[in-house]
Amino acid sequence: MATNTDDYSPSSEPLLSSKQISYPSPPPSGNYAKFLKEVRGDVVKAEEYCERAILVNPNDANVVSMYAELVWEVHKDFDRAEKYFDQAVQAEPNDW
Repeated sequence: MATNTDDYSPSSEPLLSSKQISYPSPPPSGNYAKFLKEVRGDVVKAEEYCERAILVNPNDANVVSMYAELVWEVHKDFDRAEKYFDQAVQAEPNDW
């Protein structure tokens, strides 16, 4: 079946413009939290991304441990930091 190309008239509008494209924020990720902490030095945002990542995967010992470090570094909250360090150890007890 042949198509009739005589009816085709290109639009002057682009198919997609930058106004139509929506870029989501990065998904909760321990890697992004680590980047924020170590490269950008933004411990507040790193803490936020760790919280989100823990909600998605509470058994990620690396993220939970990093969150414990951030809780101590930002808030000096020993009891809360210890709780998260304990959670990290429970998540991966053989990772030593």
